[in-house]
Amino acid sequence: MTDHLLKQVEQVPLFKDKQWRWAPEPFSLSKAQSKSLQGLGHKLANFQQACHQLYLQSIQDPNGIYGWIAPVIDTGKPAELIAWNHQQVLANPKLGARVIRPDLLLQDVDKAQFALSEIDSVPGGIGVLAAMNQVYSQLGFRVTGGESGMLEGMLSLGLGSNKGLNKGSEIWVSDESEDYRPEMQWLAEQLNKLDATKSAVKCIRAEEGALETLKHEQVVYRFFEMFDYANIPAAKQAVEHGHDAPNIVAPMQYHLEEKLWLALFKLPSLRNFWKQHLRESHRQDLEGLIPTSWWFKQHDLPVTASLPYLDIVDWQELKSWSQTQRQLVLKISGFNELAWGGRGVHIGHDMSQQEWAEVIDKALADDESQWLLQQFESACTLEQNYYNEDGEKHGEISTMEGRVRLCPYYFTNEQGKTELKGCLATVVPADKKKIHGMSVAVMSPCS
Repeated sequence: MTDHLLKQVEQVPLFKDKQWRWAPEPFSLSKAQSKSLQGLGHKLANFQQACHQLYLQSIQDPNGIYGWIAPVIDTGKPAELIAWNHQQVLANPKLGARVIRPDLLLQDVDKAQFALSEIDSVPGGIGVLAAMNQVYSQLGFRVTGGESGMLEGMLSLGLGSNKGLNKGSEIWVSDESEDYRPEMQWLAEQLNKLDATKSAVKCIRAEEGALETLKHEQVVYRFFEMFDYANIPAAKQAVEHGHDAPNIVAPMQYHLEEKLWLALFKLPSLRNFWKQHLRESHRQDLEGLIPTSWWFKQHDLPVTASLPYLDIVDWQELKSWSQTQRQLVLKISGFNELAWGGRGVHIGHDMSQQEWAEVIDKALADDESQWLLQQFESACTLEQNYYNEDGEKHGEISTMEGRVRLCPYYFTNEQGKTELKGCLATVVPADKKKIHGMSVAVMSPCS
């Protein structure tokens, strides 16, 4: 089977420069895990919609009980972009992300026990997982979402449909995100093969995208972060002149990209809002999924108060904590070149005390971005087979002790239904604190 796998892989140009190890078979989910993942997308879509509603209420009533939310989320954004974002939110009160990919740490081999570290609404890996699903399916394996599930998910966003125009739809990939351009180009080619009856899907440089495309009903899939909007001429012009962009997915709304919502979800003063806007069973499930999180901002507390669960009065006290105590993750929230790809993530017990103190000072002094602190959650350990490509062991099946991150991909179609269309497993050696694609990681679709 392994020889067949490698032969199949060699026929996919997208995998020519891959940076991971191949698994001889998909990552197997238990029935409980699979059932939990199937239902999670709807809950996350509702959570993001609730975040959108909270931000909307803050804009509509700046002097109200939630009036402080928008200024917090708007921190560090240019005035023109803030004005445009508010305009879009007021015009589209139910607008939400169309693609959602959470990062889930698997905490039990058999049970549906996960820790949610992030939610990404402009995720990479769509093309890579779509290609993996094809390869493993053609070898006879059953994969989550099916052989063409990821492609069908993209089509459900409206890609390929020109809505009566003579032009097809486009995928805009920025130069900042150029590492993902090959998978998006491959994705466009596959979408055209899958649904040849619709107009062609093209993958282009976002910097070459036309403002006219955004202003009309032509569907554009955005693959650039909002912090980069000023380098995208069409996006900047849309913002400057107040043009609406109703057919761009993911929506050009920076508040949906902030990681800070995970900390705000845990904030006691907002508990009633979440109870009012989320089904109680969904809220409780999210409480169990999202690690204890804090908005990492300097606040003046009464002498009789302390920060929840930490029993400290000032963030500065964290500097003196021992390595054992520092089971914490400090990360930048959004609208920053370090806020994606794991570059702005700092794990307390994986740093020296001096490094930890320096990053605390950096975060507290940062007036341009928000930061959040999270309780570090560890994934369980398990044995993972992989195809060895090293030296004398080339061609053998080796086994490593590893920890796994699951990335399910959820797509919300034009009718508002959210569905799981694929799931990527990334397993890294057990001694690694961060779980992401790397040369020693094993990556595979789930089954």
